[in-house]
Amino acid sequence: MAQKLTAEQLITNHLNAVGARALTRKTSNIQGRGKLQILVGGRAALTGPFYLQSRDKQLSYLLHFDISDYEHERFIATAARADVGFMTPGSRSPLGDFLYVQKLILREGLWGGVLSTAYPLFDIGFRQPRIKYAGLKKEEGRKLHRIDYTLKRPQGDLKIRLFFDPDTFHHVRTSYQLVVPAPLGANTILSARQKSTRHHLTEDFADFREENGINIPHRWTVRYLFDATDETVSWEWEHELLAFEFDGELDEAVFSGVAAGGTSR
Repeated sequence: MAQKLTAEQLITNHLNAVGARALTRKTSNIQGRGKLQILVGGRAALTGPFYLQSRDKQLSYLLHFDISDYEHERFIATAARADVGFMTPGSRSPLGDFLYVQKLILREGLWGGVLSTAYPLFDIGFRQPRIKYAGLKKEEGRKLHRIDYTLKRPQGDLKIRLFFDPDTFHHVRTSYQLVVPAPLGANTILSARQKSTRHHLTEDFADFREENGINIPHRWTVRYLFDATDETVSWEWEHELLAFEFDGELDEAVFSGVAAGGTSR
């Protein structure tokens, strides 16, 4: 039976499970194959290469499809700024739109979890989030340790929760939820027909294996749900991680902007 822990004990066990090399690496360069599926609100099944590169608190993500309707997903971030590129010139994907508004997710280093050197649990003192251990919670049919993660400077009503396997202490899920109350209609009847707008983004990590002294996931699944009165959209990006390089040289250009496919500015 999994024991009850403090947030500090859970994080210590988690970092031990990942391995000390993860905390000391200077750079991380991870490559693989990505697949997009539109589950609700359209039809698509695309595949292409992806790259997740990081150095200290800098992060660069590129998932490349190279078709006219969806060129790529492109994000870069530092602790001070974040840019979100366009999937086609002038247009972002639903995920891109959400992260463009909620840029602190990227700036906080949460994107990609332990895959990135910017992962905030590697350096709690730098981010200074408010962390609360919420106990063992059932999440999609399994009991997981949950930490409620509040940004030092909260951004609206965004709720961030990190989940950890009770046996291995691997970080297996990050959940981001934002609910916007329903607007008032012109009268009571129209008001009753409105519903809250819900954004739910999850990152799931699985198939943990050792790579160069780091216990790291080899499967990373991102799902984004947007649910509003007149529209529901659900997209899924599945990442298969195939190549890992730590402490190598990274091209400065990967952190310099999202000009390819458009800029967020």
